[in-house]
This record gives sequence, C-alpha cells and structure tokens, in this order.
Amino acid sequence: MPRRTGPTNDQLKKLIAELKELGYKGNKFAARIAKDLEKPSRIRREVGLSNINRTAKEGETVVVPGKVLDGIITKKVEVACWNISATARKHLEAAGGSIITINELIKNGKTGRIMG
Repeated sequence: MPRRTGPTNDQLKKLIAELKELGYKGNKFAARIAKDLEKPSRIRREVGLSNINRTAKEGETVVVPGKVLDGIITKKVEVACWNISATARKHLEAAGGSIITINELIKNGKTGRIMG
C-alpha cells in the first residue's frame, strides 16, 4: 500500500501550516478548514453553485475547502475557496457575488458557512 504524502502544492502546504498555527492558538474554524484541505484531492470537496444558491442566504459568506463548480446562482454571496472553475467564477460575479481566497478570509478575521 502506498504511503500517503499529503498535498504536494507548495501554496496549499503553506496555507495549511498557517491555518494549523491559528488552530493551535484556539481558532477552531481555521483548524477545521486545515483538516479539510489536508485530505487527498480525490476526497476534497466539490460544491456546485446551485448547491450554494439553494442553501446560502443573501449576503452570506460561504467557505469551500475544495473546488467550486459551475451551476445556477441568483444570490449575492461571498465565496472563499481553494479553487474555482472559470465558468463558476463568471456566473458568480454576474450574480453580484464575490470570490476571496481562504487566506484573505482568515486574515480579515471573518468566518462563514463551511459547505460540501
């Protein structure tokens, strides 16, 4: 059985380390996101915009520790994610929503609904 090595993307490794450090200081939200991002990419969450539209409230911040995929969205929401497809980005911005990185979310001291 192959040995698990963890994420190989240097930016992802750095983000996980920063989130874990905040987790050690008592930030449970950051620790939870770090735990989810450490998972293998085949297990990491993939959330469609339609799912976000169905469950999120207008103006809410949604955190996806994985990839956001395309779908139909009509609500103005802020999405913090590790990765987003090009068409999902276009549809989200057309609906008046915004996209930020998980780094920006944590540095601004914000939290949100974790989806996926």
